Amino acid sequence: MARGKITIRRIDDTTSRQVTFSKRRNGLLKKAKEIAILCDAQVRQGMGNELSNMGVEDLQRLEIRLETNLRNIRLKKV
Repeated sequence: MARGKITIRRIDDTTSRQVTFSKRRNGLLKKAKEIAILCDAQVRQGMGNELSNMGVEDLQRLEIRLETNLRNIRLKKV
């Protein structure tokens, strides 16, 4: 079952915003590890504390890049 679409907007509650940020960061790390395993390559150097200094826009760009690369890798494997 697919999730419904949500509108992208700022989360006003500081606690909720931090929780969402942490979950998305962990999701990005998971995708990066998947790409590293699939490609047998080093995906990124910033696998830890460097990500905590990134802003939301930087993380969104990184997420898009990771999703695109993962999609391309999966297409090549087929």
